[in-house]
Amino acid sequence: SPIGVASGDVDSDGREEALVVVGARLCCIGTSTEGGYRLLWELPLPCQSGPPSIVSLQDGKMTALIMGEDGNVYGIE
Repeated sequence: SPIGVASGDVDSDGREEALVVVGARLCCIGTSTEGGYRLLWELPLPCQSGPPSIVSLQDGKMTALIMGEDGNVYGIE
């Protein structure tokens, strides 16, 4: 089951994407050229994780922060 959703322009293309954690995977969903939605990418995580948060760090890039069940915080650019 999906756990939490965060949205932001994670790939700097001017359009919002949605990040959702599903089990031990981070999925990015964006719009398709036909106007619908599609899975843009999927990244395996080292463990089951909580909902993502999107932050802009000093370099201005969007970074996803995810708290794993193992107690670690993972940052993904």
